[in-house]
Amino acid sequence: MVLGSSGAVGQRLLSELVGNPAFGTVLTVVRTPSKSLGKDNKVVEHVVSDMKDLDKEVEKAVSSIGGASSSSSSSVVGFSTLGVGHGTIFLSIDQHRAVDVELNRQFAQGLKNTGRVKHMVFMSAAGADPEAYAGGPGSAGMPRYNRVKGEAEEAVKAIGFDSLSIFRPAAILGIPNTGKLVEWIVPLFGFMTPAKMQSVRVEDLAKSMALRGAQDLPGDKVKVFHHPEMMELINHTSG
Repeated sequence: MVLGSSGAVGQRLLSELVGNPAFGTVLTVVRTPSKSLGKDNKVVEHVVSDMKDLDKEVEKAVSSIGGASSSSSSSVVGFSTLGVGHGTIFLSIDQHRAVDVELNRQFAQGLKNTGRVKHMVFMSAAGADPEAYAGGPGSAGMPRYNRVKGEAEEAVKAIGFDSLSIFRPAAILGIPNTGKLVEWIVPLFGFMTPAKMQSVRVEDLAKSMALRGAQDLPGDKVKVFHHPEMMELINHTSG
C-alpha cells in the first residue's frame, strides 16, 4: 500500500512495485483517480477526497484486498513517500507538520490497525532531527525542515511496526523539483560530500525502497538508509 504515489518519487516507486514479482496488488491512496493506469495494471486506487480520517480510509482500503485475513499470504507492506517537497518554504511549520507529520502518522496508524502490516518503508530526508531548531525558513535542508522530518519519523516509529525502514535521501536527482543547475553542480562536489549526504538518483531511491519492502525482516525493528545503504541494497540484490 502506497501513500504519496502522485509525487515524483512516488510515481517511480509505483513503477518499481508493479514490476517486482514479490508484490501482488499495489494499493494506492489518492485524492483523484489516475488517468494513466492500464486495464491490466495491478494497481488498485483507493480515492480519498478528504484526508481528515485517513487512518479509517486506510483500514477500509486494506480490508477490501484479499479479505480480512492476517495470514502471511495476505500480508501488506506499507510505503510512504508523502511530503510537501519544495513548497515548504511557503508554509508555516504547523502547515508543514499537518502533511508530513500528521498524515503520515494517520497512514501508519491505519496500517497498524489492520493487523496485516508488519513492515513499513518510509521516506524521510537526510538531516532529519526532531530536536533541530524550529524557527527560520522552512526550505529543504534548513533546520526547520529537518525538525519536521525528524518529527515525522518519530510519529511513525511510535506506531510500533515489527519492522520500520526509514530512507533518508539528500538531494534527489531526476525529479522536477531539483533544478537543472543543481543537478549539474551537485555531482561536481561529490568527492567532498559526506557519504550520508550524497545525492541519489530518483530511480535508485525508488528501487532500493521497493527491494527493501520485498525483504523478509523478522525482528529488524528500525533501520535507517542513507545513500551508502541504498546503493549497497541495490548492488547486493543485483549481485
